[in-house]
Amino acid sequence: MKTSEKAITFAAIFVSALALFVSVYQTIIMQRSQHAEVWPYIEIGQSFSPEHYEIQVKNKGIGPAKIKDVTYRIADKKFNKIHDAVDYFYELDNVPDSNSSYQYSNISGGRHVILSGEKAIIYRTTDSLVIRNIIKKTPNRLLIEVKYCSVYDECWTINFP
Repeated sequence: MKTSEKAITFAAIFVSALALFVSVYQTIIMQRSQHAEVWPYIEIGQSFSPEHYEIQVKNKGIGPAKIKDVTYRIADKKFNKIHDAVDYFYELDNVPDSNSSYQYSNISGGRHVILSGEKAIIYRTTDSLVIRNIIKKTPNRLLIEVKYCSVYDECWTINFP
C-alpha cells in the first residue's frame, strides 16, 4: 500500500470517527432540548387576607407535573391527606368543626397531574378564627412535601415552607 493510499485511508477513518462523534453529540443536545421543553416547575404558596386563607400548588413550568407523593407534617405527625392534617390542626388549636368552614382538595401521588400554568388549591378557609391561628402558627408548624416528575420521569421534590 502506497503512502498516499494510507493517508487517504486514515483521513477517511478520522472523518468517519468525527462524524460519529458529532452525531452522538447532536443526539445528546436534542434529548436535553426535548426534556427542557416539558420541564415542570412546582411551587407551593399561600395566599391570605382577613377574609380567606389558602394553600395552593402551582405549576409554573412548561410541561405537566405528575404528582408522585404528597406528605403533610404537623408537630412531628405525618399525614398523606390534607383533610387529616387539617383535622389534626383544628384539634391542636381547639377549633370545633361546626364553627369552621373550609374546602380542601387532595392531590394524590400517582393519580394527579398539574398541567403547565394550572394551580390546585389544596386548602381554603374563610373562618376568621382559623385564619388568625393559621397566620400566627402555621408557617412554623405545617410542612408540605411534594414529589413530582416530568413526562420523562425526571423527578424533583419541593418543600413548603
